[in-house]
Amino acid sequence: MDTLILAFKQIPWWVYPIFIFLILLGIQALKPRTVSLPQLFLMPLIFGLGSIWTLIARFQGFLDLVIWIFFLLIGYIAGIGLVHALKIQVDKKKLLIRLPSSSVVLVLVILLFFTKYCFGYRESLLLETANLIGTSLIAGMFIGRFLAIIKKIEKAKHTKLKKTPWFKSR
Repeated sequence: MDTLILAFKQIPWWVYPIFIFLILLGIQALKPRTVSLPQLFLMPLIFGLGSIWTLIARFQGFLDLVIWIFFLLIGYIAGIGLVHALKIQVDKKKLLIRLPSSSVVLVLVILLFFTKYCFGYRESLLLETANLIGTSLIAGMFIGRFLAIIKKIEKAKHTKLKKTPWFKSR
């Protein structure tokens, strides 16, 4: 328990607002919603850049790059798998996508922050490697999920949609 408290004390202050924002996005994903293509791109961008940052900060040689690429690809394939059975609607003129409810975003955000900030502040080489694996795997999942949705957009029939407002009350 002391280790967990120490880990949270070492988290930079700016991480908390980002974490809250991403948790709110994850909560929004728990219900069906209509999002714009740029809004859909936000999560893969954030987590992709975070994964690259983890690689750069930890980089100790070629093996780290191999580990990062390997788990990024595994995550990418898993992300595609998460989208395979999704039924989406697309407004091709407004670039809006209607997504069904999903807990994936919320679970991945929580997993990433747990991986990054419970493992990330430990000095052990094993835990640093787990941090690299976790960030690249989750970034790959967001990237794969995004690109699989893009592919579904190309095949989908045009539907008129209205964008879901942020934090719409029921």
